[in-house]
Amino acid sequence: MPRDYLKELRDYSTDVGLARQVLDENKSVPFIQRMLDMGLNPKETHPEHPDSTHLLATAADDVGTYVYPVLQAQDGQYVFDKEPHSAVERGNIVRFPTAEDAGKFADGSWKPVVGVRRSGDWKEE
Repeated sequence: MPRDYLKELRDYSTDVGLARQVLDENKSVPFIQRMLDMGLNPKETHPEHPDSTHLLATAADDVGTYVYPVLQAQDGQYVFDKEPHSAVERGNIVRFPTAEDAGKFADGSWKPVVGVRRSGDWKEE
């Protein structure tokens, strides 16, 4: 089956539009601040994730679905923390209207907005 490039472009455009809105509306959230100003990221990489500055995951609670960083910046270094509760306690989460939207953001829909190329974007099959 041939690729539907027009559909991919529409989906991409929608995802980027939502990501832009999320970034704009959540500028006070610590991991969003680091996305908007990469200079805020620790200088040393995490030994288990040397190519990442933001490693995100989704979780849900009784309020809804949210995105949180599992690779968090704390005291000038990266800390790998898969527990969403610590991010919730620090206010380091962003809530989304749907689990699908949260998943797309966690997977990198925000990267083109801040000028980071997502791996796999527009690859030829």
